[in-house]
Amino acid sequence: MSVHPLMNRAWLLTRSDTSWRTTGATIVIGDAFPRACDRSSPCVFDNLWGGYVAVLLPADQGGAIELWRDPSSAVGCYYARSREWTVFASNAGDLARAGVVAVEIDWYGLAAHLTFSQLRTPRTAINGVHELLAGGRLRLGERGVTAQAMIWSPWAYGAPDKMIRDPADASRAVREAILGTVAARLDGKGRSILRLSGGLDSSILAAAMKAAGHDFVCLNYRTRHASGDERHYARKVANHLAVELHEVELDPARVDPFRSSARDIPRPTIFSFSQAHAHHLEETIGLTGASAIVDGGGGDNVFCYLHSAATVADAVRLESPTGWWRAACDMSDLSKASLATIGRATVAKLRHGHLYRWQPTDFWLNQDYVPSSSFQHPWLCTPGTGLPGTLRHIANIIQIQNHLDAGSLVRLPVLSPLLAQPVMETCLRVPSYLWARGGINRRVARDAFANLLPEEIVWRRDKGTPTSIVGGLFETHRDRLRDHLLGGVLASAGFLDRPRLERVFDQNRVAQDITYSLLVRLADAESWACAWLSRSDQPRALA
Repeated sequence: MSVHPLMNRAWLLTRSDTSWRTTGATIVIGDAFPRACDRSSPCVFDNLWGGYVAVLLPADQGGAIELWRDPSSAVGCYYARSREWTVFASNAGDLARAGVVAVEIDWYGLAAHLTFSQLRTPRTAINGVHELLAGGRLRLGERGVTAQAMIWSPWAYGAPDKMIRDPADASRAVREAILGTVAARLDGKGRSILRLSGGLDSSILAAAMKAAGHDFVCLNYRTRHASGDERHYARKVANHLAVELHEVELDPARVDPFRSSARDIPRPTIFSFSQAHAHHLEETIGLTGASAIVDGGGGDNVFCYLHSAATVADAVRLESPTGWWRAACDMSDLSKASLATIGRATVAKLRHGHLYRWQPTDFWLNQDYVPSSSFQHPWLCTPGTGLPGTLRHIANIIQIQNHLDAGSLVRLPVLSPLLAQPVMETCLRVPSYLWARGGINRRVARDAFANLLPEEIVWRRDKGTPTSIVGGLFETHRDRLRDHLLGGVLASAGFLDRPRLERVFDQNRVAQDITYSLLVRLADAESWACAWLSRSDQPRALA
């Protein structure tokens, strides 16, 4: 870990494996690429894209430092502050190792994270550690940090007058954005491993990587349960593109649900079953000599995978009555709901579609800690002309952000090109109802790559799921998980509703319900809290 002074009583912490460069008065942490746009714009996001945090140093001694975090959230940006100093780091654990924060759980922050686990907020679950949200800017002057400002807005691209309403034009734009992004993002990276499930999103990446002439191999995970075995589809893609495919079966024995892999993450966002993925990925890295990992993370989110009448409401706002009817029929086919149901829901979305409410999850917490309402993410502040379907599209993109931390489990950088800024911006310009055209989800992306992939992959409707490994973990460790939770840190702090949780464990058929998944996730939170509170790091105070 290296310490870089930014200004009086302000430091930046970086690691030896951190990619960074200095250009004039700007420090770029991560990978950034120039954009073909108006260079006179003072907005960093207008001039760069990639996976980065940019630090703009002041022109004079009394000026303010600015930190800009790119909208893809590929590089972390955490900070701790007091009246005298501020320290920034891309790894929250470094803040503890540097001695700038005492390790204390923020129980209200943890409760908010668990209750609204799909939402990313500036508040973490470690006292004193804050996060700059993706697409945001933070200013630091001599008097300390000012409030965060959200500079990149998805509504700049999802506005009605920016929409690409012709299906052929929309598919062409999405295809060009993905092909160009993948080619630039992987240029000079050497051999990489693509996590290829055989689903649409990872298959599109495989086609784009092949088109770019990139050197890569594919890795397919499967579970023992048929629902998590997609080898047939992965082989179809690999054979079609003439790419090497490695197949592994996820081994539950490689998972220790009582050991957290998130000791440097200030929220319990990494699930224990990810340990099996990381183990096999490390083996494949050793076999192939790869220098980067690529995955299709965020594909469903960016490609507007929605079952909502909000898409029909968008058509009412943008199209003729014929377009409304077509959109309603498409959503009826996709969601298997009657046209009458779709019609009533569309009217409701037209009336209240400018509001988005996060659905809470019940994790058997002490009611004293459960938040009464969720933080409203700045991206969801709907302008007067905002479309209901676009609002839900944006919420989908926010939801993927808490699933990206698992990339820290492996020693190589993990790239998710479908979340890159040019791809997000292009997809936001596609009306939500076009993504469901013909009653087929992610239709625009399917059309965009129809001539580069096997027909069986392009028009595949079902999706595999590896969640059977979670059920197996629960059944194998049920008694220990009970003791882990009822006798652990969370229970001792009064954070859990013990009587309710005891009754849940006493149910004989708990593993046949979604409840077992929530119990394993709660056990992950317990393991995370234990890992942070028992840190063996020897902190050193900054000079």
